[in-house]
Amino acid sequence: MRTEQFKHIAAASFRDFAHMMRNVTEHADSEVIHRLRVSYKQLRANFRMYFFVRGGPAFTMPAALKEIYTTAGELRNRQLLLAYFASTERSTRRLLSVYLGKLRTDARRSNKKLCRLIADTPLTGIRRKLLAAIDKPLPTSAFTGWLQAVNIKVKTSAGSRFISDTALHSIRKQLKDIHYNLKIYSVPLRRQLLTTIWKGKTAEGMESLLQALGNFQDLCSFIALLQTDQPDTLSAAAQKAIGSLRNGFIAKKKKLKPGVRVQLSASLLPR
Repeated sequence: MRTEQFKHIAAASFRDFAHMMRNVTEHADSEVIHRLRVSYKQLRANFRMYFFVRGGPAFTMPAALKEIYTTAGELRNRQLLLAYFASTERSTRRLLSVYLGKLRTDARRSNKKLCRLIADTPLTGIRRKLLAAIDKPLPTSAFTGWLQAVNIKVKTSAGSRFISDTALHSIRKQLKDIHYNLKIYSVPLRRQLLTTIWKGKTAEGMESLLQALGNFQDLCSFIALLQTDQPDTLSAAAQKAIGSLRNGFIAKKKKLKPGVRVQLSASLLPR
């Protein structure tokens, strides 16, 4: 791939992210926040891969964009937990009304912070600096080398006797990088490249694994929120209900983890 071709792809990724930033300031519902984070991950994946192939220091996203992504994640986690509570019994919501009130307040604060960060971000300058760093072509052979390097990292982590929740999250991010970067190629070449690391040989197989890893990460986020976001004014009965709910999420996570590990180990080709 010629230098200008990849620069065009990176510019399109940046344009999508900038578009979603504008959308968030108008409609900050959970789907828009999700799409903002997806567009960020696409942009980040493109540059992570390119800088690996290009050589030199590892790529890090500009701090302003990273803070937007982090804040959007905090907001989305609270939105998802609120959506979960919306499906529970009315008696449960009534018992946890104080907690839910704090959760909504925190979500609004995250939303305001996100909009402020977006308004203050100098997008034009960041775009110019990022695209200026693309100064070499991207040979397909070099991309294949990057795929193999990521495959080794993932297989090493997945093959550990004990794999932490943090390690699974790191694996998910690495697989996301593969998923997003394969999209820059035509479908036939994309399939050919995927077969070099993926036993299932289909994008659908990878998407299924990413969905399972995403479900696992959502449970981790719920557990963390239920542990850290409790107001001081909660009644004893509410505290007990939240503790019970958190224990339920922990049990689901423990049940899900072995299956995710099996699916992961069975998917990637051996080193």
